[in-house]
Amino acid sequence: MNLDTDQPAVPTVGVLETAALLRELTAGLIAVTDFDEALGALVRITRDAVAGVSFCGFTALRAGQPAGA
Repeated sequence: MNLDTDQPAVPTVGVLETAALLRELTAGLIAVTDFDEALGALVRITRDAVAGVSFCGFTALRAGQPAGA
């Protein structure tokens, strides 16, 4: 997030790009059978979809405690 300007840090993604990303996310999540693998795939695909991003993460609650990927 870029707090220095009123403009978004990432250019707006169009409809076709969004559809392609959702297709890739769906295929990546269908291909795994383990929850941790699914979270890893979600994070990798999302990180790769945003230009200029090197790292990203996801936090889920497991048994009431935060668990990250």
